[in-house]
Amino acid sequence: MQSKGRLLLFLAFLSAIIPVMLMRDFTPGDELRYLSIADEALRDHHFFAFYNHGLAYADKPPLYMWLVMLSRVVFGTHSILALSLLSVVPALGVVCVMDSWTRNEMDGPTRSLARMMLLTSGLFTGVALIVRMDMLMCLFIVLALRSFWRMYTEESAYAGERWLFPVYLFLAVFTKGPLGLLIPLCSICTYLVIVRRPRLIPVVWGWRTWSVLVAGCALWWGLTCHEAGTAYLRNLLFHQTIDRAIHAFHHEEPFYYYARCIWFCMAPWVLFVVASIASALRRGVVRSRLHTFLIVASLSSLVMISSLSGKLEIYMLPVIPLMVYAAAIYMPRASDEWWYRPALAIPAAILTLAFPALALTHCAGLLGQALSQQSDIVLIYLAALVLTLCGIASLRRVSHAIPLITRGVLAAIFIASFALPAFNSRIGYRAVCAQVQAMSCRTGITHIAAWRVKNAADMDVYLHRSPDVVPQEADPMTYYTTPTLMVVPGGGRGVYTVRVCRGGGRSERSVAQSGPLNPQR
Repeated sequence: MQSKGRLLLFLAFLSAIIPVMLMRDFTPGDELRYLSIADEALRDHHFFAFYNHGLAYADKPPLYMWLVMLSRVVFGTHSILALSLLSVVPALGVVCVMDSWTRNEMDGPTRSLARMMLLTSGLFTGVALIVRMDMLMCLFIVLALRSFWRMYTEESAYAGERWLFPVYLFLAVFTKGPLGLLIPLCSICTYLVIVRRPRLIPVVWGWRTWSVLVAGCALWWGLTCHEAGTAYLRNLLFHQTIDRAIHAFHHEEPFYYYARCIWFCMAPWVLFVVASIASALRRGVVRSRLHTFLIVASLSSLVMISSLSGKLEIYMLPVIPLMVYAAAIYMPRASDEWWYRPALAIPAAILTLAFPALALTHCAGLLGQALSQQSDIVLIYLAALVLTLCGIASLRRVSHAIPLITRGVLAAIFIASFALPAFNSRIGYRAVCAQVQAMSCRTGITHIAAWRVKNAADMDVYLHRSPDVVPQEADPMTYYTTPTLMVVPGGGRGVYTVRVCRGGGRSERSVAQSGPLNPQR
């Protein structure tokens, strides 16, 4: 019955997000950059050192780039569906690992609720929909932590897990970088100190673990140095790791940053999760050794990533499964607490505001011109109505709020996804690049340039060449004396238009539009 319930939940989750994966465009931030880097690596036959338009890109290890390159070779193009699966499949894998790991800690219905909460947590769901390596790293971290736990509690599992543990650690590092090692290292060492067994630290982090890590990293770094030289290797080992940890050159935030962003990263379950962990610690009611480990691992990891100089919401991703399942283990006791019903009723009450809030926003004209067609407006209103109705139903039956909210969220994602094409012109560059190519064929103009366009060089994914970038302080209409197709901002924030500049300042405006989903990132 549990296997059947898990399968049905996975099918519902996939049904909700597959339309998003099929109909959305790549964002011009990291997603389009990864595709451009993969194309350049395939073109120049680089497999360990990566470049973005000739500039060294030592920011990420090779594993995920290899998967992007493999997808490009297999499908002949960058398939949004295939690349999205690199996040969706690991997300489902994380749920399966956590579910199997805690099967002796919770009964079937409670584990079912834990699966629902994890799959519909704001950041977890969001990362499952984007083309990034973070979910794959999260899977390897969870696998490494489970391997440690099996070594710690099951003598029969020790022989195999003592080799799997370092392999998972290396794969986590090889996917994203040092964070894949730091989170397990901090979690395990902190737990062993708290339970007064620090002598096990050199056993877990013994010669087997470090030999696999050192051998894997030595091979990786040696091949990187052979391919790109010592300057690239220094950039990879020091500038992109130590320098970013001590004094970040991007995304520098205060220590309390994650205490602020956890409220939307774990929505709509954040009140229940935080209250459950706080209550367990305050009352000293830790139900099992595994419950203790999940709480210690999640809190110590939060402290560790908070101590780093560079901070992003997505760095919290590996912490979310640990916190959700720690809260779920406490759920039988939490149901008798005074805060249990408010922790579920408050997010339900917020969901009831979805439809009226959308109506007010639309009437105030804050949605802009993205929803120009009546069918798109109807779909968005219908998705908001579903959220409002599920919020009302959850308020009437708070004890069933988790499955009701889960169904409502997945149904709303499914319905709203069919209006996504209306927003694609504001999400990515596919539409504007298609218009540039059409106008180039019609007018015979081959020179393409961009002015004040985010990551304009990465348009080569669609144009098969990078447009020239006009300086921001220049006048794009008079910058070139030869006929030019110029991509410029216009028509609202995050929207771009194409102009045919004939030289001497004369131009013709096109209706093509495009732009970034999140200009700040």
